Amino acid sequence: MTVQEFREKYPKFDCVSDPFIELSIANAEEMLGSCAYSTAQRELALCFLVAHECALEMNDSFNSPMVSSEKVGDIQRNYAVGNADDVDSYYTLTLYGQRYLQLKSTIVTSPFVID
Repeated sequence: MTVQEFREKYPKFDCVSDPFIELSIANAEEMLGSCAYSTAQRELALCFLVAHECALEMNDSFNSPMVSSEKVGDIQRNYAVGNADDVDSYYTLTLYGQRYLQLKSTIVTSPFVID
């Protein structure tokens, strides 16, 4: 994926610099490596990962975590915060990261034996 292709899909991130998007694309491609995704799933995962990084760069969603519950009487609000020991909790910080996690959960890998 190129910066231009990403910008066409996500015009919301026009204010994010090209070098940042290029780095995010490279990092996401490295992270995905040769995962068991189909071509379409890999492209979608790549988009979600790059959009996640761009959203964090813009502080979009980062400073407003998801509300997990609210209470009106005596005013109470709880936020969905990932476990610090959970590697995937980083991706719960934005909608794009959450979509990546949803996609990731649909991938089934076959076990293999090393002799």
